[in-house]
This record gives sequence, structure tokens and C-alpha cells, in this order.
Amino acid sequence: MAEEEIKEEKKSNKGLIIAIVGILVLLILAIVIIVFIFLGGSKEAPAEGEASQTKESTEQQRGVTQRSDFVKLGPTFVIPEPFVVNLMGQNGRRYVKAQIALELSSPELQKEVTTKILLIKDIIIRVMSSKTFEEISTPKGRDKLKEEIVQEINTYIVDGYIKSILFSEFIIQ
Repeated sequence: MAEEEIKEEKKSNKGLIIAIVGILVLLILAIVIIVFIFLGGSKEAPAEGEASQTKESTEQQRGVTQRSDFVKLGPTFVIPEPFVVNLMGQNGRRYVKAQIALELSSPELQKEVTTKILLIKDIIIRVMSSKTFEEISTPKGRDKLKEEIVQEINTYIVDGYIKSILFSEFIIQ
């Protein structure tokens, strides 16, 4: 009788081990499939039906490439001190703190910007302090502020032009 119980225990242990191994194999297979789907993919040439989709995606990528010129920054001049400026209206209770960098049209412009830094700071302070909280609290408002600062600075620049203003910090309180 004891021998029968030992045989039954061995059979149930074997069944349990087989079930665990089977589950582990399925789990590993599922992980491999998920990794293949997300990280890899077929490198084969697309079929004719897929060719038009590929052309469309290539055209979209070209659009992204053309827009990526915006991402390729030219030479920059970082103004080391942040600007803290009271906003117009609100009796001086609202202010903006901004860390600004200038994107230059050419590296040679660095020298002129360095010599005219006080004028450039004055322009930035003057333009920022002429704005209300409502005008610069939206992304469009900040973009308009950037454009206005660039236009004003460029009237005083001779050796090139300022392409854009970059805010590395912009806090309105």
C-alpha cells in the first residue's frame, strides 16, 4: 500500500512539473513574439498593395525631414542671467521669469551680439514688460512674444540676423 502511494505521488509530481514547464515555454514564446512585434519586423520588400502605403509613409517622412530643419539649431548665444520682468497691468503683481538664448544666423554674429548685449537685454525687457498676463499665458502668445523680440533686435543687428529666441525657462506668476 505504501508503494502505491509513492507511485501516485511521483505521477502527480511529474504532472505538476510538466504543467509548469509547459506554462514557462508558453510564457517565453509570448515574450519572444511581443519583442519581435515591437522591436523587429519583416525587412522583406512590400507587396504591390503595400507599395502605395510605403510611398505615402515616405512622403510623410520627407515632410518630417523638411520640418526637422527647425530642429537643427544654428549657433546660439545664451544670455546667462534670467530675465525677471513685471508684466503690464495687475499693478505689478504679475511677473515673468525667462531664461533666453538667441539663435544666430552665423557664428560670426557672436561678436556683434556680445558687444550689443546691453541693448539686446534692454529690448527684451522692454518688449516683455509691455505684455499682459493674458497675452503671454498661451503657447501662441509666447510665440508672438518671441517674434516681436526677434524683429526688434534685428533692427539693430548689422552682421547677420537673429533667427529665433529660445526659452529654456519661462515662468509666469
